[in-house]
Amino acid sequence: METGLNLKEIKSRNLSSILYLLNDNANLSRKDIAERLSLTPAAVTKLCSELITLGLIREVGEIDSI
Repeated sequence: METGLNLKEIKSRNLSSILYLLNDNANLSRKDIAERLSLTPAAVTKLCSELITLGLIREVGEIDSI
């Protein structure tokens, strides 16, 4: 019997975590996502790139503060 998580399951959970986080907090930077989910910035960049390619999220420029 297998125990633990395999890499596909971890990736799937991380993708889902990013989507849930962005659903509640739409305008987060990749740095903020990484900090909130305890992931590396490189991992978040790779995962977000995949979500962008799938059309599930989109990247926008910086938000101007007034």
